[in-house]
Amino acid sequence: STNGIDIFNWHTGKTIRYFYNSKGKYTLGQGATMCLFRDSHGTMWIGTYLGGLQYFDENTRRFVSYLHNDKNPYSIAGNDIRSVAEDFDGNLWLAVHGKGVDKFDVRQKRFYHYTKNQNRLSNNWTYEVMIDHRGDLWVGTMKGLSRLKKTESVFESYRSSFTDTTTLPNDYVTVIHEDKNNNLWVGTTSGLARYNPRKNNFIRYPDVLVNSNISGILDDDQDRLWISTHDGISMFDPSLQKIVNFSSYDGLGADEYNPRAMYCNSSNEFFFGGIKGIDAFNPKNLRFNTKPPDVYIDG
Repeated sequence: STNGIDIFNWHTGKTIRYFYNSKGKYTLGQGATMCLFRDSHGTMWIGTYLGGLQYFDENTRRFVSYLHNDKNPYSIAGNDIRSVAEDFDGNLWLAVHGKGVDKFDVRQKRFYHYTKNQNRLSNNWTYEVMIDHRGDLWVGTMKGLSRLKKTESVFESYRSSFTDTTTLPNDYVTVIHEDKNNNLWVGTTSGLARYNPRKNNFIRYPDVLVNSNISGILDDDQDRLWISTHDGISMFDPSLQKIVNFSSYDGLGADEYNPRAMYCNSSNEFFFGGIKGIDAFNPKNLRFNTKPPDVYIDG
């Protein structure tokens, strides 16, 4: 949110709110909250638009911040944090918008920087970081997708080509999602693609969505993708190549969804955040009315 963070307690129904305070040392970061990430130790990390990276200390109810410092090369590269991921060694990887990617050694409290010039990242305007089942890092940027194999320091990058349909549909990568079967899905502003590891290229899925500007991707236990866009949510079954599109007519409140504002909890309930709030549902509990209505001619 642009105003702060709401912590909602399901059991009590109570909401606690935290806001940025320019006078406080242990305050939420300045600017819109861009990402939330819970690590393997249960610590909640927050990335904001102007306030760098923070974690929330549950005992003291304080936010501890990491901000860029020109005098310290091991400080965070910038203060606009769009995405956080954790690798198998417990390091955090950050999409630092405009500055590339940072690896944060949580024990040493040191940030190591990866950029286009030094590490062949496709672009420094990064949106999302994701660690796949192999431990490789995938980075979505404004100009292409990059992968850093575990233990390596140079990225391999993937760009869209208008004449080659085995490339990304668009270079503007908005979201990366690995499903339960280890398929890697990439959402762009021009549609959906799946990574083909055998050929190291992409399979495009053109014309399956009502709106090809993708905001979020989740998968359910029937291997169907639920894709939030700038115009509703689509359910896509890759095996049957079947698509069902949902909008406000089906009870959605938001219609236009925010980039990467998606979550699946331990009860398999889905949450998608949009410009008018949050839509929550369990795909299992949805009942589809597939029976065409009877036609009555009254005149």
